[in-house]
Amino acid sequence: MDRKMTKPMENLKEAKDEKIKECVRCGFCCKQAPCSYGEVCGYTDHKGWPEGHCKFLQSNYGYTYICGKYDEIKHIENGSPYPMFGSGCSSPLFNKDRENVMRIIAEKAAKRCLTNG
Repeated sequence: MDRKMTKPMENLKEAKDEKIKECVRCGFCCKQAPCSYGEVCGYTDHKGWPEGHCKFLQSNYGYTYICGKYDEIKHIENGSPYPMFGSGCSSPLFNKDRENVMRIIAEKAAKRCLTNG
């Protein structure tokens, strides 16, 4: 029998010890489906986002994204942590949106290093 199947509590500890990838605000999750506060946009829009993305997703700096309902959600949640904000990236593998943001961040950092010497 598989060791992982016989020790579920050990698996849980291993999962908790795993490093969660930092959220880079690539918008990937909101482009897939809205959270419980969002609303489905029922069409593919001019940005090429898939049908079903959250209509409150807003571009920020041209390559990152923010939630258009962030302040409202924080107020409704009464300051409690909301898992959609700051929990990290649950889809880091094969995520072209995330890879693009990471590339831009690295390029900007390299330019700063060259400029500052």
